[in-house]
Amino acid sequence: MVSPRPDPPLLPVSPQVEVQDGPDENGEMFLRPGKLSDAFPNPYPNAEAARAANNGALPPDLSYIVNARGP
Repeated sequence: MVSPRPDPPLLPVSPQVEVQDGPDENGEMFLRPGKLSDAFPNPYPNAEAARAANNGALPPDLSYIVNARGP
């Protein structure tokens, strides 16, 4: 795994996380070791569970925060 940082603190942690990937040649989903480029999993299984945990409101999609923090 190549990283632009000389001392990347997350490289030892990322393979410990298992990420669901697939489908394989049989059409089955499988688990693989994580990579730094993997997205964070959704903490809620669906929108209703997210609303229940957040007092009726959907939580913001923080993946868009990168676009707001431009140069």
